[in-house]
Amino acid sequence: MSDSLAEQERLHVVDTANALLGQNAFDLFGLIVDFEIDLQQLNLRYHELQRQYHPDNYCQDRQLQGLMVGLSAHVNSCYNQLTHVILRALLVLQLNGVELDLTKDTQLPQQFLLQQLEIQEQLADIAGDIDQLTDFVANLRQQYLHLIEQLAQYLAQQQFSLAADLIKQIVFYDKLLQRINDQLY
Repeated sequence: MSDSLAEQERLHVVDTANALLGQNAFDLFGLIVDFEIDLQQLNLRYHELQRQYHPDNYCQDRQLQGLMVGLSAHVNSCYNQLTHVILRALLVLQLNGVELDLTKDTQLPQQFLLQQLEIQEQLADIAGDIDQLTDFVANLRQQYLHLIEQLAQYLAQQQFSLAADLIKQIVFYDKLLQRINDQLY
């Protein structure tokens, strides 16, 4: 291959990698911006991108390899963003012009907070009983899944304010379930 042709090919790879680095997660994986995604399509595209742009494929060119390390990290980050329910919902909001900073915007409805206090009390009461705790966790997971279904509806209906409020509640359940899981295992 002539040097000119090799340089053209290299420039094409650089341009393609830079274009991919500028894409949001949905665009990168060829998905429409929607909370409900095709996980099979996501996984296929993820493996395709990782195979095609893996840094080891470019070990003959240190600069290109460095670019591919960055692209690989971007692909992994975008994949994580789409496979994690909360991160995907936040991205859908962001791409629709709604910013939600979960570190600052922590206000929850009083009814929800009272419900969480009851949950904490129930949890304390059954802490030593594995059977009751197992049933309790199963019930919490059902509530969590119900909130996610409701979130999907709000996002599909472009009710972004309601979706943002629900995300904060889902985060609360997510942390609670994780904390219980960490204590059990």
